[in-house]
Amino acid sequence: MKSSAYRKRVEQQLDDWISAGLVESQNRSAILATLPEANTTTGRVWLAMAATLLAGLSVIALIADNWEAMARGLKLLLLSGLFISAGLGAAVTYARHQMISNGLSLLAALIFSASIALVGQAYNLPGEPTGALLMSGFAAALIGLAGRSSASSFAALIFAGLWIVNGLDGENFGWMVPGFWGIHLIVGLAAFNMYRLQSAVIWHGVLLSSIALSLFHLLELSSLLTGHGPGFMEPLGGASDDYRVLGLIALGLFSALWCALCVGAIVRTEQVSWGARTLAGYGCWAALLGVALLGLPMSPEGDVLHRFIWLGASFFLLWLGAKNQLGWVSAGAIVSLFSAISVIFIDLGMELALAGGILGLTSVATLVVVVVMKMSDRGKEA
Repeated sequence: MKSSAYRKRVEQQLDDWISAGLVESQNRSAILATLPEANTTTGRVWLAMAATLLAGLSVIALIADNWEAMARGLKLLLLSGLFISAGLGAAVTYARHQMISNGLSLLAALIFSASIALVGQAYNLPGEPTGALLMSGFAAALIGLAGRSSASSFAALIFAGLWIVNGLDGENFGWMVPGFWGIHLIVGLAAFNMYRLQSAVIWHGVLLSSIALSLFHLLELSSLLTGHGPGFMEPLGGASDDYRVLGLIALGLFSALWCALCVGAIVRTEQVSWGARTLAGYGCWAALLGVALLGLPMSPEGDVLHRFIWLGASFFLLWLGAKNQLGWVSAGAIVSLFSAISVIFIDLGMELALAGGILGLTSVATLVVVVVMKMSDRGKEA
């Protein structure tokens, strides 16, 4: 919780406690003095950071627009000057204005990325999108470390994600491609910066990257067991039964892995471990997505078994989320549960109107149970 919101909440609670006689009124000032002061400059700093970033991007756009008319030496000089200026600005402003420094570090990473494309064009270098994305990701990750910038580290993860999407053509992806392991190094650098800064923004990006990479690793591992795929994943044709076994193993391991991480994170939330609630949420959604996708390789022979597994996993994680008051875990489980019920309706050939009515009645019944439980809790408190 932000310091300003936390302080306001404690002030409101203190007034209630004083009215109830739980706290002496003369202790109010002493208690509030132990809390961090509310930050009233956050909005102005955010605007200043956005203005700085937009100004830098506008300069890059102007240079790109007049790129052909410039001499090669001037092009290199301008790009180098912009990059060095952004880096020095981030270093100078870090002590007093960390958010502005964060924006300047991000600007330096974007300038470096743009420079790769522009310099390559100026010197007629062969275009290689995956190489440019990989270099941009490394640069952004290192700038994030040097400048203690969460924005730059997050940009590195975006470059890594673009590399993954661009490399899914079957030739530039997988264990045998050096760039694939380079992506892991970028994610590792971002994760180290996340741990150092305790940055929730980077943590979200690291988890999303980890979900994608774990699936690709499990597909590669499963291919060793089946002797087929990924390759990546070689035009999906031919030995369909072998690919079904590949999908069954990979998705099963994927679901088990992220379900275990979700449960482990929920256990850590009891110890107030930083980032555990976020990991639990992502682990729940990833595990249930894997369980849902298991229906593809299990169909049609294993449809009934798959529906039972899907419903069981959804109810289990819903119970865990509700028990530990984890909103994202409960939300993921509810979405998965209703998706499973909808698929079952389709399996039964039920009309959409009838299916919608059953879902509506189920929703009303669930709300009634919630209200009854709430009234029961109030009765116990009284």
